[in-house]
Amino acid sequence: MRFIFSIFALSLLVACSHKTPAPICKIDATHKSKIESNAGCFIQKKGKVLLIRQRYNSKLSFPGGTHEEGETAQCTAHRETWEEAGMNVTVGRTLYTHKNKFYLFECDIQEDLGSENLKLLKTNDPVEIIDVLWVDPKNTSLTEWRYSPERALSIELLGSQQLTPEPIKNVEQR
Repeated sequence: MRFIFSIFALSLLVACSHKTPAPICKIDATHKSKIESNAGCFIQKKGKVLLIRQRYNSKLSFPGGTHEEGETAQCTAHRETWEEAGMNVTVGRTLYTHKNKFYLFECDIQEDLGSENLKLLKTNDPVEIIDVLWVDPKNTSLTEWRYSPERALSIELLGSQQLTPEPIKNVEQR
């Protein structure tokens, strides 16, 4: 009986959820690419990384996912970040490429987030995502991550000087 109720509740949640379409994909024109692949965004503010917590396993990961046909990896990162983290971003350069061809891009949030709004994060995909949060990866354990190497990558990227200190200005819309 409990199983049937769970299936019914999940079906109702899926049927009632309405995904807001992603805004126009914005790309840093100096790093434009035609590669089509799965991708995500690395977004940092004040020493923390924007992460999502997935519903099915409660694990942390970067906002990102599967590309759609004809969509560049940069636009995949943009769309998936909108869907999962509710953030409209400009997608910059590639920071990391996994051996499975998952591209992680440096992304810049389009909205001006004052310190009070850094806490007001909401997913556009409540079926898959249970939380959107700013995290200091040093304060997490490997078991909290969907892909444990992402923890070390986050720490490395936050500590490096390779991140762009200024907002991305050379924007192309697709």
